[in-house]
Amino acid sequence: MKRFAVACAHRGAQRRFDCLAPSAHAAAHVIAAQTLPDDGPAWIQVVVSEWSSALAEYIEPYNTIIIAAGDPPPPGAGQVVFCGVTAGDIAEG
Repeated sequence: MKRFAVACAHRGAQRRFDCLAPSAHAAAHVIAAQTLPDDGPAWIQVVVSEWSSALAEYIEPYNTIIIAAGDPPPPGAGQVVFCGVTAGDIAEG
């Protein structure tokens, strides 16, 4: 399991999640599945960064994954564990 920071914007708010997951794609899929309502958008863009213990910082900060409604879960999606969440409003303008 690896540590990831996952961010997405939906309905005027940006959310950042910390989680443990086997892959960036598994983390992105779980976040998207929670965010995409049945009557919502056809897809969502999720940004995933992996924690590096050696560097003591997140790496690959621009790892953008697009998940479409109805995409099948990737291997390991059932193993994703959330550690924290931060929500904030998106600035209009």
